[in-house]
Amino acid sequence: MKEFLPTYVPRISGNFYHEKKEEFHILLHRKNPLWAVVNDRGFEIIKHCNGTNSLKDIERIIASKYRISSENICNDIIHYLNKLKRSFSAKGEELYEQATDIKSLFLHITNGCNLKCKHCYSFDNKKTTGNLKKKEIIKLIDEFRELGGKKLTISGGEPLLRKDILSILKYASHSLEVMLLTNGTLINEKIANFLSENRISVQVSLDGSEAMVNDKIRGNGSFNATMKGISLLKRYGLKDKLIICTTITNHNIEDIPKLIKLVKELEIPVLRFLPLHRVGSALRNWNKVNGDISADDYIRLYRFLFSQRNENIKITSGLNGLVLRMRNNRTWCPIGRTAAITSNGDIYPCALLMEDKFYLGNIRKDSLSEVRNSTRFKSIIEISLSRREKIEKCKNCSWKNLCQAGCPGISLMSKGTIWATDDFCDLRRELYKEIIFNISAKKYGEKALPAWQEC
Repeated sequence: MKEFLPTYVPRISGNFYHEKKEEFHILLHRKNPLWAVVNDRGFEIIKHCNGTNSLKDIERIIASKYRISSENICNDIIHYLNKLKRSFSAKGEELYEQATDIKSLFLHITNGCNLKCKHCYSFDNKKTTGNLKKKEIIKLIDEFRELGGKKLTISGGEPLLRKDILSILKYASHSLEVMLLTNGTLINEKIANFLSENRISVQVSLDGSEAMVNDKIRGNGSFNATMKGISLLKRYGLKDKLIICTTITNHNIEDIPKLIKLVKELEIPVLRFLPLHRVGSALRNWNKVNGDISADDYIRLYRFLFSQRNENIKITSGLNGLVLRMRNNRTWCPIGRTAAITSNGDIYPCALLMEDKFYLGNIRKDSLSEVRNSTRFKSIIEISLSRREKIEKCKNCSWKNLCQAGCPGISLMSKGTIWATDDFCDLRRELYKEIIFNISAKKYGEKALPAWQEC
């Protein structure tokens, strides 16, 4: 622990946003995605570190207010100062520049699908022609790997409709972490065995705990077909690589407790929830699939989801921007570290920004390396980074460095522009405060909540 002289004059007051709940305080760094929870005494110490009071002055003020010996408070003050220096120091005044190394790739391998889900974001009136041939996909995989790529997500439509899908997956799995997104209805013993042998992660879409719920959204017979596929994947030893993905609609929001119970019984390790977005089929069917869900419904739902977290199952909310921890102060948004490619080879910065204004090229004529180094790609990254400072609602928001103005792709879908917050902005602000205090209380107990908690 660093030794501070009594004449040392600390200055930290005003370098953070402040939120209060009862006798506890959240401090949020003004530039970086860092936060702390302190109790009343801790906040009192911090408040007097204003560049005017010396360490000796602060000791005297706190000792007088709480009627304790200045010697007893000295160690607490030094403890806070060391923690604050580490988290709120000048070294971290600006967020690190966003990386332009494409580490993950999202490939829509086909637009074809055997289902017609009412909420599908991928299915809309825009039809692409000229799907990528296998040799083009292999070439893409090779280039991605040579650039240092790590993770490949293969989606559709329904990828298993492609006759060459297994050979593509096998080739990719030799050098990359591969995730297959599927509705699970086409999985047979041959496919299940292949996926297990090649240790490919599989995300299966399931929107209800029973056919009566799921099939209203995904079509008659889909529940039983999906459950059969899940059963085969488990039988062939792929349980630990399985994820269940559920899109929240007004058909299944009341069924979610039963769905969580089902996933626990199936011993599947991850359950991922996604809020509904105004795009594709969901936009055309909006009143049918979302009409009755209110903001209060979402708040109640997410409170419930967070209460269900335990060591046996990982439940993710899918609420973009609801992030508490970011390594090395980086942004949570993957723009700059990922790319999305359509079934005909068009390249975009993200699977949620597949619009003409964000078009980056086509792999039939542009290499990933050229795209990565292009001024257009770097410009889109800069735009993404600047949103929190330019969107009026975000400029002075306490939570802007965690939320970072939310997902630009979802804003584009719901508001028609990336220069607005998405539909879940107010919900995130409510949940941030709740979650941070709840994490601290559960970890330490309310009576033993430490004066400092950093993230």
